[in-house]
Amino acid sequence: MKKGWVFPFDKGRLSKVLILTEGGKGIGYGHITRNLGLIHYLKEFGIEPILMVRGSDINNLFLEGEKYILNDWLQEDIFDLIDKDALVFVDSYFADLNFYRRISDKSEKLIIYDDYGRLKYDVGYILNPVVEHDFYSGYNKVLMGEDYIFLRKAFWYIKEKRGTNDKKNILITLGGNPPKDLIKYIVNKIDSDKKITIISEPIDGVNAEFTGYCNSYRLAEVMQKADLAISAGGQTLHELYKLGIETYVLKISENQKYVIEFYIKKGFKKFEEF
Repeated sequence: MKKGWVFPFDKGRLSKVLILTEGGKGIGYGHITRNLGLIHYLKEFGIEPILMVRGSDINNLFLEGEKYILNDWLQEDIFDLIDKDALVFVDSYFADLNFYRRISDKSEKLIIYDDYGRLKYDVGYILNPVVEHDFYSGYNKVLMGEDYIFLRKAFWYIKEKRGTNDKKNILITLGGNPPKDLIKYIVNKIDSDKKITIISEPIDGVNAEFTGYCNSYRLAEVMQKADLAISAGGQTLHELYKLGIETYVLKISENQKYVIEFYIKKGFKKFEEF
């Protein structure tokens, strides 16, 4: 758990906190899971944020009991909800600059999650904890550094696991909708004497133990049993690092590039070296 308030606003003067994100069918759950960490953190300060999710077929397991409003906030007029003292987080791969500017016209307390320099931002604070300092050259409202990595509460107090040379238990975690062909390829590269656990629903033709979809507490439990993990570059990578699990990483979408580069510098390895 972080000890202080790291945002550039007085938490005592916020009228409300809105979190606008997306997830579900065709999108995945990466945005939702990393915002859960933010929600858990805000609640420690007595703040109950309003979470709005645009998408469809949401698996509520990934919300872990948190209330949310299913709302296409890019299409609906949500700006009446925003006043000058509202703090608004936006975590989206679809919002454009005009959308961010309209929020900024209502409140200067805008924080935009950005993974890879998706847009040339000119309003709000940019939240990207893993980038190099010159990544947003010319724009000085950037929140960076490990204080801005928000882990889900299940991972706050777990002790780091001690490493072992005997890598018997292999964990594969490639997100909420993992590519099946890639899973098969990875499993075929692992020695047959290893125990393989996969965070996924069962996949035909793959000999492994499948956990099904996991909430963060179940995921933390599974991670702690692993001697080595193979992971994509999303929220789970932060959590594996927190637990001290030796990890091979692979990029399954372009937006994961900088998170992966950050953790390779921390000692994780590329999957190609596996």
